[in-house]
Amino acid sequence: MKLAPLLVEYLIANKQLSLPGIGVFRLEPTELKEQNDDKKISPGHILFQSDPTIKDAPELTSFIASKTGKMKALAASDLKSQLELGQEFLNIDKTFVIEGIGSLVKLRTGEFEFTQYDTAPDKLKTSSVKETTATPPHDYKSVFRKNSSVSKMRAGKFIPALLVIAGIGLAVFIGYKIYEKRIHKNTESATTVPETQKNETVPVTEDNSGTVEKTETLNNNPEITTIQKPLIKEDSYKFIVEEADKARALARYNTFRNWGLQIHIETSDSVHFKLFFALPSAAIDTAKTMDSLRLLYTPLWSRSYVEN
Repeated sequence: MKLAPLLVEYLIANKQLSLPGIGVFRLEPTELKEQNDDKKISPGHILFQSDPTIKDAPELTSFIASKTGKMKALAASDLKSQLELGQEFLNIDKTFVIEGIGSLVKLRTGEFEFTQYDTAPDKLKTSSVKETTATPPHDYKSVFRKNSSVSKMRAGKFIPALLVIAGIGLAVFIGYKIYEKRIHKNTESATTVPETQKNETVPVTEDNSGTVEKTETLNNNPEITTIQKPLIKEDSYKFIVEEADKARALARYNTFRNWGLQIHIETSDSVHFKLFFALPSAAIDTAKTMDSLRLLYTPLWSRSYVEN
């Protein structure tokens, strides 16, 4: 609701207008001035006294309620919201324009400075019917017009934050998709074996050093044909860092190998797989070594242990 015409009408009728949190406007009567021996009537002018301590304006509220047909509580709420919007303009160094009366700006001292429009009393009376008869400077906007400059300014503060959050979310999503595709490709490359190697059995061979290399044939599973048992020296221990199914075990195996780690893999039933490091160690140091490997390579859901 536009209250500017009602404020002008109230000022003309009562010669005084008190706005809570702002100050008091007084309409002075015209006075005679002598210029070149001719008597002329100068336009009436408005005096303003800054007084932010004013809390209520019951007479003004009753006047607005009588003119609009609203309850006093609703009229007081409308007046309060309009004045609070004007105070926000003043606090951000903007001009608070009351159409038909003048404009206010806030000084560094905290007081308000008033500038009256050059409007004669008869023109002020017509402003009670029209929205305004004064033509403010082109860069002034009245807070009693329908505008959303303050709300747009508030909303603009959140746009950069939303863009940053959206960018982070998009980067995480793309990174996850790339990682998932790479893991899938590594799994396929690890489980794909040429047809000429399927169902082949390599016998156990033993060399002079006492180490053993064994290859087992998994005839019942066409995706993976052989799991090679690594050569373990007698003074080495197997530090098992993860137990997993076939797909995860092969994916983790390829990942570790790509990192340049000497990881080994073995299975006894083609279903459960072990990933381990074969490291020389004294028996008294195996627990410390296992703790270090567990922190680096063992997921929370898997167990880790040492085998001789």
